[in-house]
Amino acid sequence: MASNNHGSVTLKIKIIGALAFMMCLLFAGNTLWNYANQKQAMELQLLEESRSLKTMMNSVWSFAAINRELVNTSSSGEYDYKGLHCSIVGKSVGVIFSRSSDYTFRFVNFNPRNPADAPDPIEADALDIFSSDQAALEYYRFVDVEGERFFRYVYKLTVTTDCIECHGQPVGETDISGYPKEGWAIGDIAGVGSITVPAQAYYENLTRNIRVDSLFFAAVVTAVVVGLYFALTRLVISPLNTMQEAFRKVGQGDLKARHDHPVIAAFSSREISSMIYSFNNMADDLAALYAGLETQVEQRTEELNRANLDLAQQKRHVEAVNEQLKKESGFKSDFLALVSHELRTPLTSILAFAELLDESLGEYDKGSRRQLKKIIESGGSLLELVNNLLDSARIEAGKQTISPEMIDLYDLLNGTATIMSPLAHKNKVMLSVDLAKNIPLVMTDPRLLERAIENLLSNALKFTPPGGTVVVSASLSEPAQTVLISVADDGIGIPEERQEVVFERFIHSDPPIVGYNYRGSGLGLSLVREIAQLLNARIGLESKPGEGSCFTITIPITAEQGNTSYKEPDNEQDNGDRR
Repeated sequence: MASNNHGSVTLKIKIIGALAFMMCLLFAGNTLWNYANQKQAMELQLLEESRSLKTMMNSVWSFAAINRELVNTSSSGEYDYKGLHCSIVGKSVGVIFSRSSDYTFRFVNFNPRNPADAPDPIEADALDIFSSDQAALEYYRFVDVEGERFFRYVYKLTVTTDCIECHGQPVGETDISGYPKEGWAIGDIAGVGSITVPAQAYYENLTRNIRVDSLFFAAVVTAVVVGLYFALTRLVISPLNTMQEAFRKVGQGDLKARHDHPVIAAFSSREISSMIYSFNNMADDLAALYAGLETQVEQRTEELNRANLDLAQQKRHVEAVNEQLKKESGFKSDFLALVSHELRTPLTSILAFAELLDESLGEYDKGSRRQLKKIIESGGSLLELVNNLLDSARIEAGKQTISPEMIDLYDLLNGTATIMSPLAHKNKVMLSVDLAKNIPLVMTDPRLLERAIENLLSNALKFTPPGGTVVVSASLSEPAQTVLISVADDGIGIPEERQEVVFERFIHSDPPIVGYNYRGSGLGLSLVREIAQLLNARIGLESKPGEGSCFTITIPITAEQGNTSYKEPDNEQDNGDRR
């Protein structure tokens, strides 16, 4: 019985887990979004504060430039330079402001008159940007200095009319302050103003706000998850658990089990209620069906018992019929063997007396000799038929014995060709033997193998036209340790559609073949196949109409002899050799 625990995690845990995962993603996204927004707001606040300080310093600088003449003029109206000009005023105010606060003001340039006004790396970066981009007016960024966070704001200072007196043309001329002029023109970069604003308090406030928002969001998420957990438990999980128990009882055979729980039904959703209703209807239908099935099972069991009795009677009848058929088949084989044996003795005598009579007739009694020749030919064909019938009946009855011995194929094949040479001479067919020199001695039954070769040669000589050629050959197949014996002719050949059936009993390769009146028994090739089966050999055929045929027998060198009773080979084994 299969377990009903198809998963190690319950539906409730899966839903809550998925919801918690989504909430965590929302929490992380909200935290990052809140941090980005608050950081942007902090940056804008610091930027606006820096811009306000820049405006204030520019105002001080402009005030010094406007009142420069007034300051440097005596009460008598004469110009009296007192060493106070706009640059000195701006830098002095910045130094005083920096000393009295955490802010830092600086006015720097690449080639300052005072070495203390040389730019630091951030101010140098700003000067490079302003020099390459005329539209750039300000540059700012956050930096860490000894674990403290600062906001650096750098803005561009351009040369105005008030700057020309001390920094204009001609280059190198000493101005009123005693420094050589730089040769600036109106609009050139005069340097940068640098403001450093402490940002540590802003960052701490940002971190505190993020922490408070995160704790609040986490509390909300926790409350939602807990609420959903209890809601799922009450509205979904509890009804499903009750239904699961009802299903289990039904699975155990309690078809009267129902989902009756009024409290759960009252709190469950419409979908769950519909499922409960459908389950109850299913349980009722199963109970009714089961009640009817018991009656049907009893009826079917009784019918099955009656059918089994009928089958037993039919089986006994079939066994009796099979036994009778076996006896009749044995009678048929015995009768065929007896008749063939009884026919062979008088036929042999008839042929012997006919040949003696042929020798005793005079040379000029041509009519009698011609008729006697037909008697001898017909008797030979009939004797061949009787021999084939007798051998086939003996094999089919399982009475064919095998006597394997070590033989020389040279002697066997040459002797068989010698026996068949009169038929070749009569049919005007060239019969030759082509044997390889490396053929070893073979362990097989020489009488059965010779019988098979005779049938193949007889078949080839009868279907080869006058002037044709029949070749008996043998060669060694080293890897397979077998010898391939072939009988090839250049006769009429066999159509491909007939090659599948020529080894069947009482089947010819024609019917009919134009120009040939030969009608054999159809047992020759069938007998060859049966003998090959007994010798654990393989029979094969390659043929093309009009080009001839080549029958092959492949026999093992050190043979494992086959059964002494013949069995029909299955189609899958034999089809590869029937072409």
